[in-house]
Amino acid sequence: MKKIFIGIDVSKKTIDASVIIPSMTGDKPSLQVYGKFDNRPSGFRKMVAMVRKAAAGIDTSEWTFCCETTGGYDIALCDYITSKQMIIWREHAAEIAKIRRDHGKDDRRDSLLIAEYAWRNQDKTRPYTPKNVEILNLRHLLLYRRQLVEMRKQLVVRSNELKQIAENCEQLKFMYKDSQKLIKEITERIENCEVKMRELMSTSPTIAANFSHIISITGIGLVSTAAILIYTNNFIGITSYKKFASYCGIAPFYEDSGTTVHKRDYIGHKSNSIVRTYLTQAAQVASRFNVDMVEYKQRMALAGKPQQVIIINIANKLLRIVFSVIKNDCDYEPRHEYMRQQRIAQEKTVA
Repeated sequence: MKKIFIGIDVSKKTIDASVIIPSMTGDKPSLQVYGKFDNRPSGFRKMVAMVRKAAAGIDTSEWTFCCETTGGYDIALCDYITSKQMIIWREHAAEIAKIRRDHGKDDRRDSLLIAEYAWRNQDKTRPYTPKNVEILNLRHLLLYRRQLVEMRKQLVVRSNELKQIAENCEQLKFMYKDSQKLIKEITERIENCEVKMRELMSTSPTIAANFSHIISITGIGLVSTAAILIYTNNFIGITSYKKFASYCGIAPFYEDSGTTVHKRDYIGHKSNSIVRTYLTQAAQVASRFNVDMVEYKQRMALAGKPQQVIIINIANKLLRIVFSVIKNDCDYEPRHEYMRQQRIAQEKTVA
C-alpha cells in the first residue's frame, strides 16, 4: 500500500495538485497540501518539490500520482514524472466521474477527488508507460490524415451544393472548379500520408510484426491497424481484449436491478470515438468480404438481429481476433477452426 497520493487536475496551461496521506487507522485521508502550477517542466519541478516537503522523508517509491486523460495536455506531465522514476496513473475521466457527488466544477476540488480515487482504487493502479517514438509519430500521422479527411468532406459537401446552382453564374462556376482542384489535392495528400504510415509500421522494429499480423485480418485496413497500435501503445498499454473493447465503446453494457430496472444492452459513449469509428468501418467491410464474418452476419440476420447490433458484434469479433493473433504471434487464417480440424484429421491419417 502506497503512503502518499497526489491527484492532479490538468488543463491546457495549468495543473492543480492535491496531496493526501492515508492514516494508519484506514480512515478517509484529509488534504495535506494543495498547489497550482504551470503545465510545463518548471511547474512540474515545483509540484514535486511541494510533494517532497509534504512527504517529510517518505521515499518517492511510496508515492502515487494520478491524473485524468485530457486528450494530450497531460502527456508532458506523465513523461516528466516517469522520467524521475516515479509512478503516475493516467485514468480515464469517465471512471473518475463515477464518484462525483455534485455537478459543480472546481479545479482544486477535482484534484482532491482524483487523489481520493487513487487511494480508494489502489488495486487498479496502472502505471503510465511512455509511448515510443514510432508510436508517437504514427499518432501524428493518423491525426493529420483525419484532419485532411474532414477538410475534404466539407469541401465535397460545399462543391456539390455549388454544382447545383452554378449553371448561370461565372463566379460560382469558378468556385466549383477551384474546389474540385482542392479536393483532388487533399486526396493526394491523404494518399501520401497513408504511404508514410505504411512505411513507418512496416519498417519499425518494434511495430512491424504486430502490423503484419493485424493487417492480415480481412476487413481491417491500414488506418484501423494504425489506430489499434496507437491506442493500445503497441499492446503494452492495453493487453486485454475486453479492456480495449470497453475503451473503444464497442463492449455492450446493461442495467439489471430488482424488478423494475431491466435495460437492454447498449453501447457506452464515454469512450474513444476515433477507434470506435475505425472499428465499425472495418466491421462493415468485413461483413462483406471476410468469410467468417459474412457467415456470422447471415446467421444473425436470420435470427432477426438489427443491422447495428450485427456490426457492433462483428467489430467485437474482429477485435478478439486482433488480440488473438498478437498473443499467438501469427497471421489471420480464415475458417481457422475448420482448417484446424482438417489438419488434425490429416495428421491422424498419416499416423
